Amino acid sequence: MAAITNYKDFNPKNAFSTFGAVKPNPKYNFTRVFCDNPIVINTPALEVQFSKTQARDNGTAYTFSLSCPKNNEDACKFVDILGKKTNEFLIKAAVKNSISWFGDEKDEEEISENIFKGLIYEPVEYDPSINFSIADYETEKIHFVDINNKIINNINLSDKLRDGYRIIVIFAIPSLTVRDGSLRPKVEVKSIKVIEHGEPSRRPKDINEF
Repeated sequence: MAAITNYKDFNPKNAFSTFGAVKPNPKYNFTRVFCDNPIVINTPALEVQFSKTQARDNGTAYTFSLSCPKNNEDACKFVDILGKKTNEFLIKAAVKNSISWFGDEKDEEEISENIFKGLIYEPVEYDPSINFSIADYETEKIHFVDINNKIINNINLSDKLRDGYRIIVIFAIPSLTVRDGSLRPKVEVKSIKVIEHGEPSRRPKDINEF
């Protein structure tokens, strides 16, 4: 795994300075835009919410969100850098590379309003959040550490990663995905550390589905 960049030190201009190959995947109907310098970054310790197992075309996936409370300084810093600042930079990159990525020219307004989907979900009434998805075939590749710093093998995510737990996720952004008229960063979970067991603090009605 590449060196880990702390979210406080993350600079989208360095992480997404140049892009490499653009590879269509006709089987699953998407295109992957690879980053020349893929980064690995950590989250602050945040609370798990909306954890569940979902059926996918190629198996199952365990999905969950991490809540980023507006009254938490670390969470707000994370949202500002991985949200607003990263979004602004990637939207400008998409405009510059629109013919290569989308097949025709797009302007900033169209990409910003209709195409780009950022890492951070920011509903009006609730705290921001970031979503993660772990396919069943990816589980063995993840480094999982429990609350006592014990490495866990043969991970059962539905048992070890529940709503209300506070965790740190280390994840990579190796590429961007173009699918069904949208563009979003591709996230790959590399490591999960449980900081605290607990019950969910709340369950808002506004759920951001994967």
